[in-house]
Amino acid sequence: MNFKSKNIKGLSLAEVLVAIVITNLIFAAAYLIYNNFQSSFDEQISLNEIKEEGRNTIKTIETDARIAGYRTTATEVQNPVIIQNNGLSFCFDDANVRKRVDYFLDVANKNLTRRIYNSSDCTFNASLDGTDIIARSVSSFSAYLTPTGNILDIKIGFLSQQGDLSETYDASFFLKNITYAN
Repeated sequence: MNFKSKNIKGLSLAEVLVAIVITNLIFAAAYLIYNNFQSSFDEQISLNEIKEEGRNTIKTIETDARIAGYRTTATEVQNPVIIQNNGLSFCFDDANVRKRVDYFLDVANKNLTRRIYNSSDCTFNASLDGTDIIARSVSSFSAYLTPTGNILDIKIGFLSQQGDLSETYDASFFLKNITYAN
């Protein structure tokens, strides 16, 4: 018998298996790169949310800090800034009504809450006028009044919703309506 060599076209089983392995390696590398980009993107979104929350919180506190001690009546505002454990209070006149605004950290729920009171003498015996949660996922809140009494330093720590990222914000406010007699 005479066998003639035929030109057989196609791939052998070994060549097909090598091609499948190489293709799988390429897809695995592409998935790892995509997954890495996705986690970086999610981390950036979380950081941006923390930063936005921090800016808004600082701005809200700044608004009240700037008017602390402001008065429309002849009566001096006593204790325009009160610093307490996990909290801070401002007292000022608003349209002939004395207001006290409290900021306090609800440690259990990790919320920074703002309460507004109508108060004739800025004491803690006042009628509640409103409550707002101004920041969520707050890990720490502290305030310090400088020895001159005109500069307020605050520090606020934030956590991401997942709890894996944290950021701390420091701010200083000049309290222009506060004067101390020598």
